[in-house]
Amino acid sequence: MKLKNKITISIITGIIFTITLLIPIRNHTSQNKSPAAITQNKTFQPLKHYLVKEGLSASYLDTLFSDTRIEYYPNVLINKHKLPSYSSVETTKRTETKFHKYNLHHFINEYSEYFEKAWNMYGVDKESICAVLYVETKFGSQSGKHSTLNILISLAMADQEFALEELKKHVEQKYHYMPNHKREYIKEYYTNYAKRKANRARKELAILLKLARKGQIEARSLTGSYAGAFGYPQFLPSSYAKYAVDGDKNGKIDLFTFPDAILSVGNFLQNHGWSPHIYAQKRALRRYNNSSRYVADVLNVARYFDQQPN
Repeated sequence: MKLKNKITISIITGIIFTITLLIPIRNHTSQNKSPAAITQNKTFQPLKHYLVKEGLSASYLDTLFSDTRIEYYPNVLINKHKLPSYSSVETTKRTETKFHKYNLHHFINEYSEYFEKAWNMYGVDKESICAVLYVETKFGSQSGKHSTLNILISLAMADQEFALEELKKHVEQKYHYMPNHKREYIKEYYTNYAKRKANRARKELAILLKLARKGQIEARSLTGSYAGAFGYPQFLPSSYAKYAVDGDKNGKIDLFTFPDAILSVGNFLQNHGWSPHIYAQKRALRRYNNSSRYVADVLNVARYFDQQPN
């Protein structure tokens, strides 16, 4: 019995000693970042290195990326993907419109001062500016609710290896019924697309953060489209930096107000060669959105507005 008691006491003592050793380890682990947070910070590192090279301070970026509002959207490209066409012909089918929902004349009359300014300063007519604002955001009613900062961060990381692998998995799952050579074509198409989008998004992100550092934009609360554009005219940060205008002269540029949006659209188009000639207008609109369909939509809408009785 004495031997059994000694063995029992030894076992209990060993268990208590082991528990004692584990307690500080568990407490220490709980004070550190979660594995998910650690992984996320490592994921952001290549992007942070790029932004430092673009002139943003490492300390600013460390603070930015530690903000809990900063997120990576893994499906940012997948959600936008459509099966690429094997034809180089681009459709120009007109977008279906429901103009009766919008009181065009009331809108033009309310902001007539700014439409007149746009005409006098940039030579862009009110119907064309209205058409851009309609096609882009339905006169501000559909300007997007996504975090512009998070969208650009996610797009900027779209060419990283882990993101490209997810893209390829998506192709395999969605197009599993296709022959292998077609799936490989789509993978290559998406990979090249992701690299182009990432390269552009990194530049746009750097511009956005520089604007934020200057106090011109509140980047963390800015919302917009799934492409990183924001405001009623859907400007990217680079367009904001070059062409956004303080239309109402209140000391700040806010593209979520119509005076600034109207003058900014006029400024953009004029700077890209807008003139009364249709070919010049098409070229300018191509710089706004490089799509034949988009150009056709804007011109058709402008023509419709121009034909409406006063």
